Amino acid sequence: MGMILSMVQRITVFMLAATLFTNLFSGTEYKKYFQYATGLIVTALVLSPVLSLFGEKSNVDEWLGLVVFEQETEQTKEDIRLLGEQYEQAIQERYTKQVREDVAGQCGAEPENCDVVVTEGKLERITVRLQKRPDNVTSLISRLAARYGIDRDNIFIIQQ
Repeated sequence: MGMILSMVQRITVFMLAATLFTNLFSGTEYKKYFQYATGLIVTALVLSPVLSLFGEKSNVDEWLGLVVFEQETEQTKEDIRLLGEQYEQAIQERYTKQVREDVAGQCGAEPENCDVVVTEGKLERITVRLQKRPDNVTSLISRLAARYGIDRDNIFIIQQ
């Protein structure tokens, strides 16, 4: 009788804590993972006393630890993937900004008057808007094409 009472107490305390955390995670993408883990833990809490009668308690503890470890591993992999994507995007934005500022310096323009298109880390197109069209536009386009390894047909110098 004491074993059943102990099991009910553990499950009750766990369910109260799980309900609190479920409410904290409501509205996030992690809620379904938390509910899945909660279900597994409740199942283990219910089975633990029953299996301990047969001497299998240590196997349940090992199994529960393995399940939790696998879930944490999958979550960590997902977090790393998301961080990698964010890092790539930040690097791409910094590279684009740096190229825009460099092109502006080469052309004597303000960075906001320069548009650059970078796809997968490769400069695809340059557009520069200048107040006064320079006399040496062909030379400027050739210099930009050589510096950035871009086709001359993808460089546009426009007078505002």
